[in-house]
Amino acid sequence: MSRMVGGTFGVAVMGALVTAIGRSKIDQALPQLPAATRASIANSLGGGGTTGGHQSAHVVATVHDAFVTALGTGLTISAATTLAGAGLAWW
Repeated sequence: MSRMVGGTFGVAVMGALVTAIGRSKIDQALPQLPAATRASIANSLGGGGTTGGHQSAHVVATVHDAFVTALGTGLTISAATTLAGAGLAWW
């Protein structure tokens, strides 16, 4: 039971972390877009930044960069947490 709850909690935290970092990168890189448009793009972060309409190449490249950066940071934090947990279990 604890493994199931831990796995579910870990996936939820990882998703929230990647979304928050990606949204932050999008807000920093695209300040010229209205807030509602940036929010819509951030919500479609995993889909390549298209929100039903045609987006510019700059927006798509920015979303790609935000997603890759957010995922890399999230995986780095996950790896560090896993190593810390393994060290604690070994100890």
